[in-house]
Amino acid sequence: MNDEGVLSVGEAIDAIRNRKNSLSAKLAGEIKADDIARLRDAIRAGGEDCLVSLDLSKTAGLKDLKDEAFLECAALKSVILPDSVESIGKKAFSKCTALTSFVVPVKVSRIRKKTFSKCRSLKSVVLPQRLTEIGKKAFKKCSSLSSIELPPKLSSIGKSAFYGCSSLESINIPDMCIFIGDQAFGRCAKLTHFSIGTSYAYSSEGGVLYNKDKTRLLAYPTAAGEIHLASGLKEIEAYALAETAVTAVSIPEGVASINANAFENCVELKSVSIPSTVTSIGAWAFAGCKSLENILLPAGLAQLGASAFRSCAIKSIVLPEGLKTIDSGAFSYCTGLGSLDIPPSVFEIGAAVVYMCNALTHFAIADTDGWYMTDDEFNWRAKNRGTKIDVASIAVADFAAIDGRFIKAYLYKK
Repeated sequence: MNDEGVLSVGEAIDAIRNRKNSLSAKLAGEIKADDIARLRDAIRAGGEDCLVSLDLSKTAGLKDLKDEAFLECAALKSVILPDSVESIGKKAFSKCTALTSFVVPVKVSRIRKKTFSKCRSLKSVVLPQRLTEIGKKAFKKCSSLSSIELPPKLSSIGKSAFYGCSSLESINIPDMCIFIGDQAFGRCAKLTHFSIGTSYAYSSEGGVLYNKDKTRLLAYPTAAGEIHLASGLKEIEAYALAETAVTAVSIPEGVASINANAFENCVELKSVSIPSTVTSIGAWAFAGCKSLENILLPAGLAQLGASAFRSCAIKSIVLPEGLKTIDSGAFSYCTGLGSLDIPPSVFEIGAAVVYMCNALTHFAIADTDGWYMTDDEFNWRAKNRGTKIDVASIAVADFAAIDGRFIKAYLYKK
């Protein structure tokens, strides 16, 4: 230790490993990747009660902070990296649950996968102006992060990048951003709106995130209960409203498809109006909507995706004439569903469509001729190698009960 209290790497490691109280350590001199690993191990060894603050700003030689550099250092309260750092690896600070603030060095252009995930005490992050990418799950479940300024050159925000940032209230998407992954801002419980400038790729109306011409709904702020959608909308993207607080939605005429997981786990959703223009509802689109008791499907609907209404509160539903495919598990775990009639237009029924629908007393297929069964999904899609069956003779329990004979059966009609 010199007169200014600056430690060498070795001195710092000894002090951290043997600490009895919280410790602030300022280091100087050459530092390498192996030294970072030794610092990490020393922080872990001292337990979580004695917090550690590291100042590495006066060290030399550190260019790349490796993957998992400080992973699970639960006692790390703060760390200052030197300006020489150009890259920070995956999970570098993941699960550093005491980390409260962080300044990303000015030469860093990418935040990689899970770099700060589950840093639940992280309140403040300063991103460099040259940053262009925030990777998948980079800030996932940073539950104390209430605001963050995204730099102007940012072009990509990865899947689930800010998922579960439950204190985040608003977000401004930079003009240069051209990619936002699925659920990038999912389960941000206080998020009320997205703000967009003169973006090349995105637009906003009423705080809702759309593509530039507002034909595709990309993300809806989690905390917004009432939903008002732009006219001219054609498509609701995957996960667009998943796990939001939406209570009712009227989808405008012109929308053709509701994509996979679009409304998944919207537990407060009670009312949905689907227009006549919708022809497909994707897999898991309304799964887990535990308050959804009634829904009117449009006459033009042709495709109902796998688990589309799984675990909903639906008590009755009318499948439209013209429906062609009901994919696997479409109504599984709808424990209040009492009856289901399959219209004659349907020629594909996936496995476990009404599995665990305990209240089901009536299940009927209108056109009983020409049906085949297979336990292989590939053969079902190809309509090949099936065994001919009499669907009229199959009991409700065979489709619905936990030990039903036809739980794993895929049905198709030639």
